[in-house]
Amino acid sequence: MREVNYRNNDYYSNDSFNNEVLGLIAIYYVLKHAHKMSSAKVMLILPLAFHNNIVRYINDSRTDVKSIDQLIIKKPEFFSNFNERFYSMLEISANSTLILAAMNLISIQEDGMIVLKDSDENLLLESTKKKDIGIRAFNIVKASKGIGELLNQRKENLYLQLRVEI
Repeated sequence: MREVNYRNNDYYSNDSFNNEVLGLIAIYYVLKHAHKMSSAKVMLILPLAFHNNIVRYINDSRTDVKSIDQLIIKKPEFFSNFNERFYSMLEISANSTLILAAMNLISIQEDGMIVLKDSDENLLLESTKKKDIGIRAFNIVKASKGIGELLNQRKENLYLQLRVEI
């Protein structure tokens, strides 16, 4: 059994580069497109959204990514350490989800489904312009639809394809 030291890698959850504020922006905007998602799938959002190469690739107008399987085949280097990223960002993913629930922007249902409470009065951000939220958050928001589409599969297949060790 391989032991991974998550505290000594580039993806440690207390890294100020990857934090709950960016996490709740990523989760919220992916849910804006998907409307509801299982909590297991929500935990996969940040390892995708916090990977700059994945976000850049999804945002590239020349690319058309239809599934996670297709992206893994085209860009296997993006997923070589996905399991480590998943576990290092698990705390931020959970915290960000709970913050969104506390802000009454999502609801966490008893069956584990996370549902966006979408209304004009319940917006996370008043503006998603680059000058207002910063380049990284802007790029994550821009890629959120694509990330949601990547997660539009059965959760069992996603965890298998992404090689998340449970």
